[in-house]
Amino acid sequence: MIDRLQQLFPKHHRDGNILLINADCMDVMKHIKENEFDLACVDPPYGVGAGKRRRRVSSSTTTYTPKNWDDKPPSARYFNKLRSKSKHQIIWGGNYFNLPPSRFFWCGKSVSQKRLTKLCASWLGGVLI
Repeated sequence: MIDRLQQLFPKHHRDGNILLINADCMDVMKHIKENEFDLACVDPPYGVGAGKRRRRVSSSTTTYTPKNWDDKPPSARYFNKLRSKSKHQIIWGGNYFNLPPSRFFWCGKSVSQKRLTKLCASWLGGVLI
């Protein structure tokens, strides 16, 4: 399967059995069979407009231009497709999405911006802890 995906998507990085693909995930999932992956670990856009905020990494760096990558969360179609292609899922930011009941893993994070949450829930689909 990894060799097949590597041939289909020329923008990639491979290290042994790990393949990172630079492509739209919906295009990639078209080429993945049902339950072909054991685990999908994803961090989709939350739909909170984080890309619109101007920010600096430090006082000596450039201010980044706002982008629209986080204007809306993925559709239900995305999550349904993800669950059909992998046996188990970890979805970071699961608290932002309308997902079916499952287990959640809560993690704390250091946040310097007041508009972001200090807790993040990871939705665990089919994962036993």
